[in-house]
Amino acid sequence: MRRPVAGRICPAMAIRIAAASSFITGTNPFSVIRAGARALAPLKNLSGFGMTEVWLGAALNSLDDDETHCRETSGKTGLGYEIRIIDPETGTDQPPGVPGELLIRGYSLMLGYYKKPEETAAAFDDDGWFHTGDTAEWTEDGYLRFLGRYKDMLKVGGENVDPMETEGLLLAHPEIFQIAVVGYPDEKLSEVAVAFVQRAPGSEITGDAVMQLCRGKVASFKIPRHVIFVDDFPMTASGKIRKVDLREDALRILTK
Repeated sequence: MRRPVAGRICPAMAIRIAAASSFITGTNPFSVIRAGARALAPLKNLSGFGMTEVWLGAALNSLDDDETHCRETSGKTGLGYEIRIIDPETGTDQPPGVPGELLIRGYSLMLGYYKKPEETAAAFDDDGWFHTGDTAEWTEDGYLRFLGRYKDMLKVGGENVDPMETEGLLLAHPEIFQIAVVGYPDEKLSEVAVAFVQRAPGSEITGDAVMQLCRGKVASFKIPRHVIFVDDFPMTASGKIRKVDLREDALRILTK
């Protein structure tokens, strides 16, 4: 498993990069996108949103966008696509700055999951909107800001918590190789954040130090209440961390 930041570039890659003027990043934590942009400067970084079911370009920055929009958003709705962000409980469209579920329609949208009619029916509504299962919000000027998987969002004391914010903050620290934040049940707050951390080689960072890195950088209710160190992470076939497994691990380790 590799840490998702820019690493070494071989000579063949360097030749191609030298001839390029821009590069596109996906929906990583924004601190990772910023690190990649610094590593590949002076190339212009463009961010976008896509997924297997939709393909790339459902949203994308333009070459005219400023640095902040390119690094902190996924751009505006792409040509041939429609995007909605809705309240999953009521189905109504969310105003700018309010997170909701991301829905997409477009020319490259899949017809369905192969030989999985029930999953296909659950993913599409009667108007042809594909329910991505992702959380996003609109900015005031109409840019899409991806926040993470809807099922991965935490509800801490009535507040929606995007784990990618804390993950991105901590992943930027040199003593942390990889991290994933999940929810753990709490009687008072409904749930609290738990950070699974893989230390960088040679690091001896402690759980208290991990939590201290967050103080003053994110709201107090977003700071992990527990830190669990691991040697590696359960991964999907596509290389994503299986957070459902981590939630089960947190229950097993922390519940006494």
